[in-house]
Amino acid sequence: MGRGDYINTAKWLEKMLNDSCDYGWQLKAKLNLGIIYRSFLNRKKEALSLLESVPNFALAKLITGIMYFNGEDVACDTIKGLSLVEEAMVTIITEKGNDDFLAAHECFEISEVFFKSGKKEKTREYLLKTIARCNVNHKSYQEIKLMAEEKLKQL
Repeated sequence: MGRGDYINTAKWLEKMLNDSCDYGWQLKAKLNLGIIYRSFLNRKKEALSLLESVPNFALAKLITGIMYFNGEDVACDTIKGLSLVEEAMVTIITEKGNDDFLAAHECFEISEVFFKSGKKEKTREYLLKTIARCNVNHKSYQEIKLMAEEKLKQL
């Protein structure tokens, strides 16, 4: 599979879900397949179903919360969405210390939800956490840091 080959990646993950032996991969396959369905294949209802089936993953809870908050092919439920995002953020901030880029991206997503809900102080808090996680001089880090800095200027 080539980089960005989401259709074949989805097929491979679907096969993993149907594998009769559980090597501990099925939950991660559900998470990754849910992300691919939502972000790249526009299969949001299926994505939501998969992501809700792995509630112990903070990333699944975060994305599910964002989907409910934005009403992405589900009934818009901002209260449920914000609740899921707030639950996820505790885990993301406390347990993602080793993966700063992923945590930075997730902090930025959380700040977007707070921004849309009018919670400026929480937005500022998570934008600052985003920036703090971007301590490596790498293009990906610098891009998300720049987005967070621009959003801070809007507050």
